[in-house]
Amino acid sequence: MSYSPTIDTTNNLVTLDQVKNTLGIRSSNAQVIDIVCDGEDEGGQLGGKYFLFATTLHEYYAWFDTGNASTDPGITNKTGVEINIAAGDTATTVASAAAAAITALSNMTAVSTGNTFTMTSSVAGDVTPPNIGNCSTFKLITQEAGTTGDETHDAVLIDLINDASWWFKNETHRILKAQSLTEYYDGNGGYIMYLRNPPVTGLTLYQDSDRSFAAATEISSDDYELDGTSGRIFLTGDLFMSDRHVIKAVYTGGYATIPYDLQRAALEMVAQNFLLTDAKAQSAESRSDDKGGTTRYLHKMSDVVTRALNRYAKTVVI
Repeated sequence: MSYSPTIDTTNNLVTLDQVKNTLGIRSSNAQVIDIVCDGEDEGGQLGGKYFLFATTLHEYYAWFDTGNASTDPGITNKTGVEINIAAGDTATTVASAAAAAITALSNMTAVSTGNTFTMTSSVAGDVTPPNIGNCSTFKLITQEAGTTGDETHDAVLIDLINDASWWFKNETHRILKAQSLTEYYDGNGGYIMYLRNPPVTGLTLYQDSDRSFAAATEISSDDYELDGTSGRIFLTGDLFMSDRHVIKAVYTGGYATIPYDLQRAALEMVAQNFLLTDAKAQSAESRSDDKGGTTRYLHKMSDVVTRALNRYAKTVVI
């Protein structure tokens, strides 16, 4: 049985595609196309005209039927997608009609904004490039070409992503990627406490000497102020109890969007460890090649990683 690891989506700081891009490894992409439309006029200028696109499963021609009176062009070896429009429709209406017809396909989605609609394949992989067909007044822009990536190193890269993400989590002593948390705290008898895993959103706070934490023991949000960035809670009414595990906090802690410097550090760690793994040099400072020379491998933690570690390993007061 082959080894097939999966990304720890609860804690991952970077994605497989981000890592592949860093290492110059081709990743799988779903095709994304923009088409800028013209409007229909009273003479039926779009009736019977078509454009071409494909998915990993099918090749299509999408054609315009003006007032149910146009002739299907019937392109050989392709599946037709009828787009119903009316004489006099604006470019915005044409784009909206095209998006609706394409979204009805099982393997495509499309959305329109003004006179432009964007088509996205639901599956990544190599596809026949799109073509404007005989819609000569339209403009086609390929945002992302459909490609099948190099999956040779995916298992190793996924393991390294999980390893780097957990390393940062452990070394910073905090949750970094946003997730739902339920935590219990000792009451300090004062009016200020700090939650363990900022930034904080969606806080529900309880205080209960019996530790049952029923609904009636919830502290109203009117009775405290929360600094979500630091996780600091300031009671504006009563004081916190002075006892063990009498405070319960339910909240979302961590970054909904991983900060760029933290992503960069994780990418650098994964890339460095991958190159060492690929060279089978995880524990070697140097080795001789076939010609008697010496190859040296970098094991020192990079400055990018060190800076991120120092920044996010914050002291938390409980």
